[in-house]
Amino acid sequence: GLSTLCYSGLFLTGGMVLRNPAVTEHSAFAEGFFMAPELGVLERIPVRRYADAHSGLWGAAWLGAGLAGLPAGR
Repeated sequence: GLSTLCYSGLFLTGGMVLRNPAVTEHSAFAEGFFMAPELGVLERIPVRRYADAHSGLWGAAWLGAGLAGLPAGR
C-alpha cells in the first residue's frame, strides 16, 4: 500500500474494515497518515473503504484471466 505511494488512492478491504467500518473514521487512523511529514504526500492520497466481501476473489480472478491471456473484466 503505502510503500508504493499509490497516488490515485488507498482502498481498504476485508477483515476489520468490513466488520468495523468506524475504525477508518477515528481520528487516530487519519493521524497515522501525518506521522511521516517528510513524505509530504500522504495527506493528499484519498482513502476509501471497499465493502465487497469478495474483493480478494475478484482480484484473483482478474490476475488469473490476465495470466491466461483472457480479456480483463468483471
